[in-house]
Amino acid sequence: MKKKIGYTVNNETLSGVFTYSEIGENVNFLVLHGAGNSGKERTAYLSNELVKYNIPSFRFDFSGHGESSGDIKKSSLEKR
Repeated sequence: MKKKIGYTVNNETLSGVFTYSEIGENVNFLVLHGAGNSGKERTAYLSNELVKYNIPSFRFDFSGHGESSGDIKKSSLEKR
């Protein structure tokens, strides 16, 4: 099962996906994508594999990436 989640902080909205099985919704893994033009879809394979073992995970787009708002040109490790 998948649930889209948006979280707003400092006038920016981060877009995320929570992947879990019917057994439970306790998040066990936070999945972070790499830098550059990547996003949460790049790590979907990992969430899809974890859920086969009933291990829930949450992955999201950093500011300025994927479906999250923000300007990628203003993105930095400090901001993340």
